[in-house]
Amino acid sequence: MTAPLLPAGVTMRPLSADHAAAVVAWRNDPANAACFLTQDRLTHDGQLAWTQKQQADRNDHTHVAELSGRPVGMVAIYGVDEAAGEAEYGRILVDRAWRRRGLGHAISAWALDLAFTRLGLKRVYAHCLAANHPIHTLIGQLGFAESARDAGTVRFEISRDRWLARTELRKEPL
Repeated sequence: MTAPLLPAGVTMRPLSADHAAAVVAWRNDPANAACFLTQDRLTHDGQLAWTQKQQADRNDHTHVAELSGRPVGMVAIYGVDEAAGEAEYGRILVDRAWRRRGLGHAISAWALDLAFTRLGLKRVYAHCLAANHPIHTLIGQLGFAESARDAGTVRFEISRDRWLARTELRKEPL
């Protein structure tokens, strides 16, 4: 299988302290904040502390998309449970200038490729607010299917077999 292609010039890098200002700005943007399960406002110092903790967690694969060294988005595969062969997808944020241009889809496909082909996971799931229709659309396009629902959240899942079958059917990079 060919790994999903990123837009020209975009590279994925592990989240670092250098990305804190961008992450805080993206996450605190009211349009983004309303889509997260927690509504806490981030601070620069808080993000730096969280990033340090995240970097020490070998089950957390949070990456930032950069264009010419400038952060333009982020995505994560985290909470990796090697015994169960599963992890959570999320922390998807895209800079306003890059929204609705396919970057969210591309970096999400990159993250799923990481989960299934490099980490060898069997399943990836996502917990989303029931009212967050843009993420429902995005992950539906990636092949996730709804697996559970409660009053305020929806759980979606995609299996390794489904991901590989979808990418093989395309016969071209995502």
